[in-house]
Amino acid sequence: MIRAHAAPLVLLAVLVAITLWPVIIQPGGVLIGHAYGDMPDHFWGTWWFGNELLSGRFPLTTNVSHFPEALTLWYVDPIGALLALPAHPLGPAVAWNLLVAMQLFASTVAAYAIGFGATQDKAAGLVSAMVAGLSPYALGLVHSGLAECLTLTPVILFVPTALRALSMDPAGREPRPRDAVLAGLMLGAAGTGSSYYGIFGALFAGGTLLGPGWRARLRTMLKIVGIGTLVALPSAAM
Repeated sequence: MIRAHAAPLVLLAVLVAITLWPVIIQPGGVLIGHAYGDMPDHFWGTWWFGNELLSGRFPLTTNVSHFPEALTLWYVDPIGALLALPAHPLGPAVAWNLLVAMQLFASTVAAYAIGFGATQDKAAGLVSAMVAGLSPYALGLVHSGLAECLTLTPVILFVPTALRALSMDPAGREPRPRDAVLAGLMLGAAGTGSSYYGIFGALFAGGTLLGPGWRARLRTMLKIVGIGTLVALPSAAM
């Protein structure tokens, strides 16, 4: 299956590399993001969160900030910090740059899969990938360094999965028993990455009740939102 889409995936990887140039050729020498935007805070937070975990401590307090009160500190992007964890031995700059590149590439792949799944056309999938994964919104997040909002992959996957679960798939595909669970997990992951994504995702799910047949969709919608809430709740409660 993946082999059949090798050419589009390679093209997307090349487009992401061009977008992030010249970081691709010197990943340890420069940082992706604007020095006076959100990037410095998120760069530090990603490294601090992972470093605390690797040191055997749960990342809730720090002795390098809010001194001497030692207030609770919860990093806003736990998903990104966990994704960057395997690259920790390569240093903070490489770990950060790999995280941003991986998130951007993953969002283009997710959008490609959605576009191709709806049309069975690779060109349409590529257009979908560029519209979603390389949109001005996504590139604005890359520029600012707003890491938690770069968790776009579950957002992109949530919408079509929820529509299919609710028997509203544009391609006419029948809902599968697992679709509501998958949509709930995607909503929860999106909400863990950014509370805004979780709130707007829940509003989107609620909006599917508008129009005829809403009673038939109500139970599935509540299941999706319920699972999403349970997944995102630990992060929201911190």
